[in-house]
Amino acid sequence: MYLEKSLLLYFLLAMIFLFGLIIGLEVSGVSVFYCAVAILGLLVTALFRRRPCQYLYFFIYSISTLFIVIFYELSIYDFGAPYYLGGSDDLAYENDALILFASPKWWLYSPAKIGEVLNAPWHNSKGYVYFLTILHFFGEKVFDGYNTIVPRQLNAIFLALTCVVFFKIFEPFTKDKKKLLLAFSLFGTMPIVQYISSHVFRDVGTLLVVALIIYFIKYSEKSKIKSVFFVLLFSAILSQLRVFYVPFLILIILFFGASKCSFYKNKILMSTLTFLSFLVISSLIYYDYGVLGEIVNSVLSYNKYVAQMSDGYSKVIFSSPLIVQPFLRIAYSVVYPVPVLSPGGQASAFIYSLGTLFQIFVFFLGVRGIFLLSRESRAHYVILAAVIFYLAFSLGTFTFRHQLFFMPFIFGFFGVALSIKSMNNVLITFFAAFVSISIFGLLGFIRYL
Repeated sequence: MYLEKSLLLYFLLAMIFLFGLIIGLEVSGVSVFYCAVAILGLLVTALFRRRPCQYLYFFIYSISTLFIVIFYELSIYDFGAPYYLGGSDDLAYENDALILFASPKWWLYSPAKIGEVLNAPWHNSKGYVYFLTILHFFGEKVFDGYNTIVPRQLNAIFLALTCVVFFKIFEPFTKDKKKLLLAFSLFGTMPIVQYISSHVFRDVGTLLVVALIIYFIKYSEKSKIKSVFFVLLFSAILSQLRVFYVPFLILIILFFGASKCSFYKNKILMSTLTFLSFLVISSLIYYDYGVLGEIVNSVLSYNKYVAQMSDGYSKVIFSSPLIVQPFLRIAYSVVYPVPVLSPGGQASAFIYSLGTLFQIFVFFLGVRGIFLLSRESRAHYVILAAVIFYLAFSLGTFTFRHQLFFMPFIFGFFGVALSIKSMNNVLITFFAAFVSISIFGLLGFIRYL
């Protein structure tokens, strides 16, 4: 385990500074908890034994902890409570955890029993509620009590570790590690990413689990036994956090396995077998969990909800005929969240939408990176994963939190594109910048017509 003295000094100074910020929120017990999880994060990151990974972790974690305080106060300013819109899924998760915590011997409950206690057998986040209940237990038994800032601090660690894992996933695809490090440093500090991480949402932790599954799929080239064990372990965890993603990851695993077989060169045969296997397995999973109809109903009901609540181009897109809606959604996803050019509304929305301009720029260069990596068969499963999560967002839920799942892939491809020094890359960069500024300005103009 190797850590530089300068890194330890930086860590100590960051802890002192952030400790003071949290003390200002008058949650002293949480400050002790912060020290505990910070040290845990330090030890976990040191296991990578790579200086870039260690610095990436500390940079993202420090920025994230600062944003926790910023968005915590802005939510109170905007809505009167430190929750999304004053209380949404984040508050519901905490309330569910309180109900479960009040139940006797809750730690022995099965997922079915948790659904029964919550009076919601269809609850698709039982694992996250159980996780929050554990935090309640430690808060009550060890510290001064539970505080909503505790899971947000853990989200900061999850986000930092996610950036490190994705860095490791993309590292074999480029020789320029500095560009890749820059790409994931930018991803971790994107305002919309920090906004999601700064709330009590399951998405950051779920993204970390997804990243670990993809990492250990690749790790099978070194150790098949360890890889199979960790893929199964994290897949089981994912099934209790977000079961909808399990079939998609099965497709990625099947595709990766097929790419190692001799018939991979026969692309038609490989694609057919992989797709048929995916249909069979995912159909069984969807039938067992009974979620296929729920997904369709969720998408349709969300379309109706957004069409009723929105105006302008959002209303046009989500109320358009289903035959053209996919194309409109894909185009809209590139500029989502729509930039708010005036701080006159919600202060938090103004801040997190500031990253949209850069997001458009990254998207164009990210597509460039996909084309560059498409020549390497070892990168095909990562490209497939990116496409799956992008389509799941743009054609599925279109919830801003689910945008988080394809963004690290785009930034990884962005880092690969930056490492290629060619005139085509320069031209595409200028084109991407021009289009980004034009779209950003046009959206802002249309929004305030």
